[in-house]
Amino acid sequence: MGFVVGALFVLSLSFGAVLAANDPMPPKIPETFSSWTFGLSLDDDGNVIATEDGGYIARDMLGNRVLFAGSVTTSNTSYSYSNLALCNKNLTYHTYWDEDGNRTCYVFKFYSPGLMPMWDWIQNASYMGSDFGADVWAYF
Repeated sequence: MGFVVGALFVLSLSFGAVLAANDPMPPKIPETFSSWTFGLSLDDDGNVIATEDGGYIARDMLGNRVLFAGSVTTSNTSYSYSNLALCNKNLTYHTYWDEDGNRTCYVFKFYSPGLMPMWDWIQNASYMGSDFGADVWAYF
């Protein structure tokens, strides 16, 4: 009985090693931290003209991925935003949503050889051109 259990254990380890050799390794997350900020913009008379709150999450620093998100409200409008930076590819994706749900996306590339392939959540966007070094995609 002990031989059978031992053989099954060794077989399961071998089978697991074969499976693991073909599977991608999970991302390493050596450091994860977050913070939340809140800010006010005032005019000369001390009246609040804009409020901003934002969250910052840095994950998988070895994978060079940083996510920043928040919202801005002024007396006229409000919008939410998301910023995903892929530092090892010199790319930053900015997405803005206005209060009507319209979405505008920017892809900033810093000395990058080219843009990454279109990401899945912006398949219906239209290329609007380049603005101050940023390729602008918009979806309305």
